[in-house]
Amino acid sequence: MNNDEAIENLVGLGLSFLQAKIYVTLLNTGSKPISVKAISSLAKVVRQDTYRVIAVLQNRGLVEKILDTPNTYRCTPIKSEIAKLLKQKKEEYYRVKNKTELMLKNYNESNISQKHEDDNFHFLLTSNTELLMKKISREISKTKTCIEIIYQHERMSVIAFYLCEDLRKAIRRGVKIHLITNTLTQKEVDKNLRVLQEVDAVEKNLEIKYVKEPPNVGLAIFDDAKCFIRTGSSIGQSICTTNTNIVKLAEIFFKNIWEENSAATKLLGACANKS
Repeated sequence: MNNDEAIENLVGLGLSFLQAKIYVTLLNTGSKPISVKAISSLAKVVRQDTYRVIAVLQNRGLVEKILDTPNTYRCTPIKSEIAKLLKQKKEEYYRVKNKTELMLKNYNESNISQKHEDDNFHFLLTSNTELLMKKISREISKTKTCIEIIYQHERMSVIAFYLCEDLRKAIRRGVKIHLITNTLTQKEVDKNLRVLQEVDAVEKNLEIKYVKEPPNVGLAIFDDAKCFIRTGSSIGQSICTTNTNIVKLAEIFFKNIWEENSAATKLLGACANKS
């Protein structure tokens, strides 16, 4: 392990950067005591800071002082002192853990989460893909009649990856799911979409239409009452709304694309028969 790695490790154990740097400098001198002037020169730390840090290291039991002219310093046995640092770090972890558990009790996280789920908002912006997928997952679990989703294939693959199991459950409880994405051959179909198609072989609640050009809009509509609309280059950059007018516009847009591409699914089926 080089000096930089040793310093990084000591910082992880609770020392400041300067404390770790000076301590490693003393470790490198072995058991030979050296003066503050020498420590400052070797560690490339100004003399004033070296005096201050040496005093802290003494108080922590990591360094001992030899009375001389001038006074000199050396490390205490490293094995026992590192064991102390590890013990302190462990104790600190349990203190933080206990305080965190107490905080969660005080703020009653489950009630806050439930309130967020039931919040009757009009507009909500998201910028993180995983957070968006969690919100869509909750909507899928609450959906009773229909789900309509349109995204270009790359982003539809992300949705299928995160939400395949949620969509399977929705299919099995009778929710009608309509998906629109771009792909022309069976080989290009995302494997998670294939899984959904296999599940639907019995239920007949899923229909996927594959269009020639990548859709320039991404949105998901749930029970004609709530929709998520992509607002940026990332799928996570989206707006969720329950605004009646916007949801209706999204519904009209989706249905127009759906009806204009009535032959798309048959085209995919024909490709599958040839392969």
